Amino acid sequence: LPAFVGEALAPPPRGAGEIPPAGDPEGREAPEAVRDAPKAVRAGLEAAALPKEEFDILSLLEQGENTVEDLTRAGGARPEAVSGALLQLELKGLVRQAAGGLYEKC
Repeated sequence: LPAFVGEALAPPPRGAGEIPPAGDPEGREAPEAVRDAPKAVRAGLEAAALPKEEFDILSLLEQGENTVEDLTRAGGARPEAVSGALLQLELKGLVRQAAGGLYEKC
């Protein structure tokens, strides 16, 4: 057999075509790296993974506190959908309910 056949069957040199390990350059796991990221970066990463209704509501709350009724009018969704999305956002620690039935972004 020609020499190049043996070369083709040999493993590639170390580093060639390898997928980088998960996490960050300091070797932390991805969830730990996200948790330790600055608040603005963390919020951006979390928002990118939100369902559309939750993302839309979070975007509306960027402008200030709102009630379920205000969010329903502004977003054009049903009140039940808005309430459900707000609950999910609360559970994720992205939104909190303030006094007077107002919701605000954390």
